[in-house]
Amino acid sequence: MILYSDRHGPAQQKLVKDTADTVSVHLSKLKECHGGATGFKALEETWEAFRRTRETEIVPAILAGERAHYESIGAGIQKERLDRMYALIALFVN
Repeated sequence: MILYSDRHGPAQQKLVKDTADTVSVHLSKLKECHGGATGFKALEETWEAFRRTRETEIVPAILAGERAHYESIGAGIQKERLDRMYALIALFVN
C-alpha cells in the first residue's frame, strides 16, 4: 500500500486482512503442535500486536497520507516485532 497509491482501495484492504487471517490460521495449526513450547505464547502475542498496529495505525496513516507517522511505526516497533516473530518461528520450524 505504501509503494502503490492505486492499492489503497477496499479490495487491497480486504486482501491485507485476508492475508492476516491466513497467518492466524497457520499460527493456530502451529499451536496444536507447539502450544506448550517455550516462546509460543510470545509468538502469538507478538503477532497479535503486529496485526493490531497494522490495522489500527499503519493502514489508516497510509490512507491519510501521513508518511512520517507510518514510516516511524513501520521502521520502529513493527520492525522489532517482525524480527522477533522470525526468531520465534525459527524455534518451531527447525
